[in-house]
Amino acid sequence: MGGKMDARDARRAFAEAVRLPDEQLDLADAALLIAEEEYPNLDRLKYVEMLDELADVARAKMGGETDPYARVNVLSEYLFDEEKFAGNEREYYDPRNSFLNEVLERRLGIPITLSLVYMEVGGRLGMRIVGVGMPGHFLAKYVDEHEEIVVDPFRRGIIMNADDCRELLRRVTGDLIPVTTGDLPVMGKKEMLHRMLNNLKGIYLSQKDYPRSLAAVERMLLVNPKQIEEVRDRGLIKYRLGELTEAIFDLETYLNANPDAPDADAMQRQVEEMRREIRE
Repeated sequence: MGGKMDARDARRAFAEAVRLPDEQLDLADAALLIAEEEYPNLDRLKYVEMLDELADVARAKMGGETDPYARVNVLSEYLFDEEKFAGNEREYYDPRNSFLNEVLERRLGIPITLSLVYMEVGGRLGMRIVGVGMPGHFLAKYVDEHEEIVVDPFRRGIIMNADDCRELLRRVTGDLIPVTTGDLPVMGKKEMLHRMLNNLKGIYLSQKDYPRSLAAVERMLLVNPKQIEEVRDRGLIKYRLGELTEAIFDLETYLNANPDAPDADAMQRQVEEMRREIRE
């Protein structure tokens, strides 16, 4: 765990972190490195210690309990009833909900960041808790050799059975999809970071904050350089920022890699328009 650093150092450290295999990646530290670009000189160790302290209290509350459902309930009651972590429904698209330091300070977040806190605290207690990337929502799942227990940290850690998950999918997709808790898609650490950054990208684009949306896309490409659609979006954002030569390069890279894309004609027209702007 490094010390305080500026935004450029944080970007370099994030790039190094996401080069590690998923199983070696420190998820909390990587999430704090995302935050450190927004909050220069953020003290990451402070927030890791906050997670440690939450785990210490939860461990004491669990005592010698070994039943998985009881342990999950104790963790949920502690985090959501006592520590007052909650889903920020009123200001869901506040970017602070996507930064782990802010979630720990304000006790407010969105499904994925609350799940991250749940996973990190539970992990310190020897509980294997993974992220579940539902369409339009995010859950956490406790897993051992005998049990799979799905919880919704955005809704105070309630336990979700298969019918609950099916209903959630129906609300989001409109389809009745047969599902068991074992069918739910487990999301790796890098996938979680990518999804957190994608949330920030969407928020900043809606605010027309192109420098911050560009920073989110650039880090998404560090997590997964093969996301060619993000190369396209980087080009479109750079166009908005007046960086025409770099924008053309990105869009042509996208077109060369994906010549039959549904938006290929539109992107080609965009390239031609930028070339005219440069000539003028």
